[in-house]
Amino acid sequence: MSIYLTYVSKSDFELISILEDPEDYTSEAIEIIEEIFEDRNIDQEKLSEIVLEVNQRKAKEIIQNLDPLNDELEFHQSKFLDSEKVKQIYIQALKDHMSRKDSFKFNVWLYALGG
Repeated sequence: MSIYLTYVSKSDFELISILEDPEDYTSEAIEIIEEIFEDRNIDQEKLSEIVLEVNQRKAKEIIQNLDPLNDELEFHQSKFLDSEKVKQIYIQALKDHMSRKDSFKFNVWLYALGG
């Protein structure tokens, strides 16, 4: 199966997700995905919605997996968004995370087990 056939059936969301996080893909795969993406000619409004959702999910995942005592928060780079927009996405994701009541509760069991 060719690389083209592997990716041509993927959704716009999946392709944008790959383009926004290309580290796990070969340069040849990325080039083909970009060609497929361009051939689809997605309208700007739909593209903006998908890009925003992909980046919001990525920021949310990074914040959820962040260990505030040992990790430093680094914003990811976006192929479609500028650094200021990415920063705003992280600020909102952090606010959402902090608004959950259980986000910062002290876990007695984890402390007792030395975790």
